[in-house]
This record gives sequence, structure tokens and C-alpha cells, in this order.
Amino acid sequence: MKNMNARKASLVVAAVAMVFGSLILLPSFTGPSERPSETQSQGIGCDRFRRVLLNGLAVANPDYRVKFPWPGDDCAVDADGAMLEVGIRGGELNNSSPWSKWVDYRRSTDDLLSMGLADWRLTAALRSIGASDVPHAMTLRLASLPSDKAYIAVVYLKKPMAEEQVRETWNGWVDTVLLSPSVAGKKPLSWDHTLLCVERGFDICAGGVRRPLLEQFRAWVAGLSAEDFDDLAKIGLHAEDLRRASTDGKVYGFVTRDTAASLRHLLSSKKRFVRAIAVVDEVR
Repeated sequence: MKNMNARKASLVVAAVAMVFGSLILLPSFTGPSERPSETQSQGIGCDRFRRVLLNGLAVANPDYRVKFPWPGDDCAVDADGAMLEVGIRGGELNNSSPWSKWVDYRRSTDDLLSMGLADWRLTAALRSIGASDVPHAMTLRLASLPSDKAYIAVVYLKKPMAEEQVRETWNGWVDTVLLSPSVAGKKPLSWDHTLLCVERGFDICAGGVRRPLLEQFRAWVAGLSAEDFDDLAKIGLHAEDLRRASTDGKVYGFVTRDTAASLRHLLSSKKRFVRAIAVVDEVR
């Protein structure tokens, strides 16, 4: 770690990724203006980078997986802020695809504009959450798929439900809960599973047991400051939308992985709650 710089300055942090052969640029972020401490320089520090920005990327992009660095992973802090190796993945779900590989990127001090993440089939399915129409090509696939093969799928609910109701309706795996409708083609807000209690920069567990996903999201939103909301707005997350989803406390749909037989059973036995299921791809 370099010696801390006591001067107040406007500093920026950006991240760069290579996905689908194209350059992905994540926007710059301003760090706090208060005097830096011994453990955090003037730019955004490692803890805040993880707690605010990595969670923000995951919340805004349920079609991608953000790889949270393990607690204790090397993180350099200098006058420009945190440099922490992280990763994202997305794309078709087979062994030769970007989804099966982590794409690493690091903080850069360049002030770069965001070019966004490339769309794929999960992106298209997510843009119908809460909408009147569903992607029929993907929803029609379920009927003809081999029963014993596993697939990643988006489950559309007929009306928003509490997470407890979702668990009562479906006892299978819920990878990601979708916490808002998709408005004007935008992706819904989301919260997904991570492995460790402190992986996301705050404790998501109670007594070593993970809290429900919606409860984790609410705890994250409650811990955000005005400066945090300013930075999150740069990746399209606005304070009013995050607070509304937290207060609303409803699940509009979810992403799951299971066999075609189990997904067909969910659709046929829970017609009161499930509107459609879009199959995105096979899990291999």
C-alpha cells in the first residue's frame, strides 16, 4: 500500500472487462471526500468497493454473475482508490461458453464511459418480468425438452409474492430473486446467492445461516449512504428504485436450475401462481 495522501481531491475508479470479445467499460466512481484513514486512501477503499459497487453490479445485472473476491484476497489501495481483482460471467450455459469462465477485470484510474454488458438469452427473458407478454419461443421449449436434463429457467409469477410464498410454491433451487418489474425493457432489480456470509462486504447470515435473499437485499439497501447512492446511480441504480423494492418486499419472478420434468410439474401444479417458464439453456 502506498503512503496515504492527505490532500482532498476528486478521484475516480473504473473497471474494465473483456466479454464476448468486446471491451466492457464500467463507469468511474468518486470516492468519499473526507480525510483518508491509515487503512483507506482517498479513492474508494476495498471494503466499500466490495460492499457498494460489486453488489450494485450484481443487483443491476441478474443475467450476469459477479464473482465476489474471497475475504482477505489481496487488495491494493493507493491515491486512486481500491484495486481489487473481481470477475463477471454470462453467456450460453455450456462448457465452452463465457458463462463457464470468469472474466477478470481490475480498477483503472482512467475516466471511462460505460458501454454496458452484451445481451444474451437470459437478458431477453428477464426483460419480460412483470410485463404482459413473455418470450414465447423460450416458454414453448419446456414442453418438448428431455425430462431428465437440467436447465436454467426464468419463472414468471402471475402476481408479485413474498419470498416465503415463493418458497412454499417451489421447493427447488432459487438462484436469483427478481425484485421489480422490468420497465421499458430494462432488467429487473435482483439479489442472488453467494457462498460465504461476509462475501458481499457485510454479514448476510444469522447464527451462521444465510438469511432469505430478500432480507439480504433489504439489509444492503438500509446500509447505503447518500454517497453510495450517488455512485450506484452511475450504473443505473437509483435510490428511489432500490428503496421502493426494499419497502415493497415482493418477488416478481426468479431464476432457477432444475430438470425439465420438475419445471413442467411446477408449471402444471401451480397455475394459480406461475404464469410461464422461459427455458434459457441446458446446464452441462
